[in-house]
Amino acid sequence: MPWRRRGLVVAGVVAFAVLAAVSLAAALGARLPGQTSSGNAPQATPSSGERKARLQAAADKSPNDPQPRLALARFLEETGDTVGSLKEYDKAVEIAPENPDALDAISIDRFDVYGEMHTEALE
Repeated sequence: MPWRRRGLVVAGVVAFAVLAAVSLAAALGARLPGQTSSGNAPQATPSSGERKARLQAAADKSPNDPQPRLALARFLEETGDTVGSLKEYDKAVEIAPENPDALDAISIDRFDVYGEMHTEALE
């Protein structure tokens, strides 16, 4: 008798799992390639120029907050604008001279620049 009860419980769990999977698939419905499970199309990624403009606007909007300046400086560094990133890091350090993120980032960036200058001088 216990084996029969155990078999019924296992069959019930399996039936529930199958029913749940089928219900979930039906609820999600058919999606076109690239659509999310909610059916919304993914957001377009802003262009590099748009990102720079947004970061610059955020930095200008909060002149006493170093975080927007740091975000802009990191973006400029990632896009290869080393001089622009150093200027923004300098502004962030001027705003918050004790900010460890700003001090760390500017020291690494300057180290990279000096290393590049030294390598070019040796060539």
